[in-house]
Formats: sequence, C-alpha cells, structure tokens
Amino acid sequence: MKHLCGYIFTALLLFWAGALSAQDTKLLDKLYSDMSSSCVEMTYTYETEVSGVKAVGEGKLDVQGDMWTMTGNGIQMWCDGKTLWVADPSLKEVVIEPASGEDDGAILTNPASLFVRMQELFDMVRALESPDGKSVTFFMSPKTSGNIAFCNVEVSKADASILSGVFAFNDGSDVNVKVSAMSLSQKRAAEAFRPQIKFDSSWIVTDMR
Repeated sequence: MKHLCGYIFTALLLFWAGALSAQDTKLLDKLYSDMSSSCVEMTYTYETEVSGVKAVGEGKLDVQGDMWTMTGNGIQMWCDGKTLWVADPSLKEVVIEPASGEDDGAILTNPASLFVRMQELFDMVRALESPDGKSVTFFMSPKTSGNIAFCNVEVSKADASILSGVFAFNDGSDVNVKVSAMSLSQKRAAEAFRPQIKFDSSWIVTDMR
C-alpha cells in the first residue's frame, strides 16, 4: 500500500507539473553535458526498502562514463567499463566479474551510479520547480522495459548539480538518494578506475570472468 500511494502521488505530480519549459530543458542538458565531459564526484546517503526491510547507507562515487569507483559501507568497488571488482577489505575478499550494464555491482549497493546513466536510461516527462525557485525536479520514465518503473531527480538551478533522486522499481522497492556534495574534475585515465591494490594470497579471490 505504501508503494501504491507513492506511485499515485507521483502520477498526480506529473499531472500538475505541466510541460517542460525551454529553461528546464536547458538545465537538464547542462547536467548531461557536465557529466559527459568530466569525472563526476559525489558524496551521498541513501535509504531503500525491499520486501518491507529498510536499509540505509552512504558512499562516495567517482564516475566517468561507464567507468567508476565507489567506497561506502565497508565495501570498495571499481569498474573500468569492462570488469567489475567488489572488495571487502576487512574480510580480504574480492569478487571479479564482467561489467553488465544496469545490474553492475548491484544497484542497491551503488545507487548513485544511476544518476550518471539518466540520459541513457530515461526520457523526460515533466518538470516541477521547487517552491523557493532554487531547484527543479524532473520526472522521468524508462526508455525500455526493465526493472525500473520511474525516477524523479532534483537538480539545483544554481549550478546544475544533483540534489536528490528517487528510483522506483517494478517489484515495489525503491531507493531514495540524497547528494550532499557533487563536483566535477578533469577526466582520468582508465587505470584510475581499477584496483590500486594487489589481491595476493592473503585474499579470497572469486574470479567469475
């Protein structure tokens, strides 16, 4: 019932929001342009509920196209666009597997990665300016059928940075992400998105490539 109410509320917002203005589209285009031309650094917290079980977490994500690194909740992850490494340094365990698009590293472990794939995964539907006029929330629907039902992303009008997002899934689960800091830096070499540590004999390595 909770998720049904959330979907109804979102549908009402879509009805009230009205068509995207040229200014709103320009704001989203700037966000996409910034993300495609830079390495994006985000610090975030998230809350999710799956099958009635709530989970919270936090992380720091550096992402550049389909390459990214994430640190949070005791886990370190690296993806160079071809290979994904998921490591637990406290247990000295690492799983290595091929990168695989939407399911990379489990979205619930690294939810902020979806922000960088918005242009690829979603079409704009409507936009709603905040009461104080400082941000715009974009309501988006997936381009193709899959696990995600819809997403809402709030973007600052001052610098086109992401403030928060909600990703709802067809199984009734959802992920709420709050971005505490977002910055842009120069693009990095692919080596920056691979582990800088050696997984020697003291590690348990599960290689699924």
